[in-house]
Amino acid sequence: MQRRLFLVVPLAFGLAWTLAMGCSGGVTGSVSTGGTGGATGDTSVPGLEVASQMALVSANESGSPSLAKSLRGLKAEPTSGDYVTDEAEIFVYDRSMEALDQFNEIMCSIADTHYADMVNQGNYIALVNAEGCSKSANQSGEASDQALVDDVEYEKWIVNSSRANTESPHIMQAWIPFDDEMGFFDEIRGEMVITEGVSPSNKYGIFQLNFVGYSDGIPVMHAFLSASRADDGQIILQMNMGEEGFMQEMLYAVVSPDGSTGRASMHRAVPSGGGGGQGKGAEGLTFEEKSVHVAFDANHYLSDYGSEQECLDRHAFDEHAWSYNLYGADGARAELNGGMSLQYGDVQGWGSYYGVWFPEEEVTVTSGMAVLGEDDVPLTVFLGEGRLVSRVRHSLQLGDFIGATFKKWDSETASQLHVQWDGSQFLIVGRETCSEGTGCTFAAEAEPIPVVLAANNQFNLWKDGLGSLDLVVPENGIITNEMEIPYYTNDFVAPTDAILAAGPITLKCYTQCLKANITQDEASSGDIYLPEVEDVNAPHEYTFSADDYVLRYNGEPVQVVAGADLTGTMFSWGIHGGAMLLSDVAATLANVWDVWSQDVTYMWESGPNQWNRYSALLDSDGAIVSFDQPWQCLYTHVIPASEASEGSSEKFLLDYQGEGQLHGIPWTEIADEESGFSHWVPEFAISNGSEVVCDGTTYYVRPMEIEQTMQVVDLSACSGLTAEDLGEPTGTFEDPEMDTAPTVTDDPAVVGGVLQ
Repeated sequence: MQRRLFLVVPLAFGLAWTLAMGCSGGVTGSVSTGGTGGATGDTSVPGLEVASQMALVSANESGSPSLAKSLRGLKAEPTSGDYVTDEAEIFVYDRSMEALDQFNEIMCSIADTHYADMVNQGNYIALVNAEGCSKSANQSGEASDQALVDDVEYEKWIVNSSRANTESPHIMQAWIPFDDEMGFFDEIRGEMVITEGVSPSNKYGIFQLNFVGYSDGIPVMHAFLSASRADDGQIILQMNMGEEGFMQEMLYAVVSPDGSTGRASMHRAVPSGGGGGQGKGAEGLTFEEKSVHVAFDANHYLSDYGSEQECLDRHAFDEHAWSYNLYGADGARAELNGGMSLQYGDVQGWGSYYGVWFPEEEVTVTSGMAVLGEDDVPLTVFLGEGRLVSRVRHSLQLGDFIGATFKKWDSETASQLHVQWDGSQFLIVGRETCSEGTGCTFAAEAEPIPVVLAANNQFNLWKDGLGSLDLVVPENGIITNEMEIPYYTNDFVAPTDAILAAGPITLKCYTQCLKANITQDEASSGDIYLPEVEDVNAPHEYTFSADDYVLRYNGEPVQVVAGADLTGTMFSWGIHGGAMLLSDVAATLANVWDVWSQDVTYMWESGPNQWNRYSALLDSDGAIVSFDQPWQCLYTHVIPASEASEGSSEKFLLDYQGEGQLHGIPWTEIADEESGFSHWVPEFAISNGSEVVCDGTTYYVRPMEIEQTMQVVDLSACSGLTAEDLGEPTGTFEDPEMDTAPTVTDDPAVVGGVLQ
């Protein structure tokens, strides 16, 4: 799945409120001028910071070694530098805390604004990485070979962080434009008042966050989150989002400041089906009520779901890592020049290796467009008619995958076969079938079934983390551990690349060769390719020029004709061609199928979307502004031997985009069909000090955000705990009375949680 770079509906707020559909019982009255404005103050006043995760129970590192603990002595990891000083964030998650998902997405997004570091510096822009704060999203690693780009999704926040002095509360205000296609509201304004920051004696902080959704300047919804201190010193956590008759989530919890003991009640009203819910008021939607009550002490955690109870051990847990950093042998954190902020008029954008991005609803990116880079440096946009991608072939050996699971499509049964290599043959160990109504189900074979392979036949497999693997059975029909397994890395071809230094190049194509000037009818019918080449000496010929970045066939551009609409066609995400070769390489082919074994092939894509076209920034001399390309790193995940298995190892191609951004681990769903609970987690975690090889250089991995899941034990272990209904939140919403969003023309001060 190719992810687009654009302003998305703010996940922290949008998920709850697009379903709430216009809470008519929201704030009333006119909008006042209570915003803090653009004034600056004493920047030496320290900011207060609250927790970015409101887990009810504290992380616990007793028992088995934690991912966050050093494994020094067991691995050749660094002994100094950032590797040693960087601290991981650890939190605890359980399905009983499902109502906290919204709470935590909001707090995570707020933390991404660096409000504690921007005290009294006036209004500023923060581009918040929405996806990074959406922990429950399905981010399946199976997309790794289908997408040539793994872009980031940002929300644009305007923020003001102020504090008069060390005795005053810290006030953080935010304005978030809301691109709501349903038309319920168009902006969210929120204010958080912090009176006490996190400390060893209070892991939450003391604060109240109030936010309001507006439609054409009229408030139509409101909600609040808070952490306060009771007279006896206990911390009270409260949340009320939504209202009766709409989607609603409520939390009331009483927790000791150190998180060792506590009780909580969580109530949810969630859509359970029905009509389309068109218009305000959620007509046609029905809602299902869900409640859970919990109680915990230093050793156990009891959840009461009404129909069942579950006891968990607070000293035995499984772990999942959500983010990682890479470090060199000297312990220095691997930093990448990921991009720069841009400005076009009063609209902010971003430039990176992936190209030039502006919110599509505000700016249409065109070639020659003048923009301002950081420090108001004038730049010009270069935009091609598509993107030329070089696909570089690498290889491993089949013996590296003994015991690993591959997938293979079986057209006869319309199912996905799960295939394993045992060192001497491929075995079918199960099959996965999917349907629109029931989803996907897996059934193991009673006995492994050997795969019969014919000499010279192609054997296509899929491997999570590596993508498509095209194997060709040798002429003798025998496959061994020494057989090569190809995998591929992808790079954009820039106009400055060496292959274009001498002028336009000729590319030869044999299969899935794109037509020139593809019409609406051709796109609608799927007829976008030239006839397949059977004679290796008579390929289709294309030319490509760096001057205008256009691929041509018989002198005509390979693109969709102007005015053609790909919406609703199979090419709405763009058109993609098959493998092409440079002329000198093509001359060496003995057979058409030899194209797939070449070290470097080229592919062309084009289409109506920003990501279908190569874009770059040119400086005043016409030179392309350079950014670091995300690293593609090979990782070997070792599965240790146990009583049930002999152990194995699997290879994964991971993508590192900078601090905290290591992608490519497959994800899996933890689901409870009866309750409807669903939680996506990585299939495995990379342990502290593990090695990855990025472009031939070894780096060391540290997990930086770790989720712990307590293990289930017998219910009798929780006999000393009582989980009961604590009732609804007693706190109330307080209208922040914020004015409309201020105008900010400065470059973003924070991008993806990183201060600029």
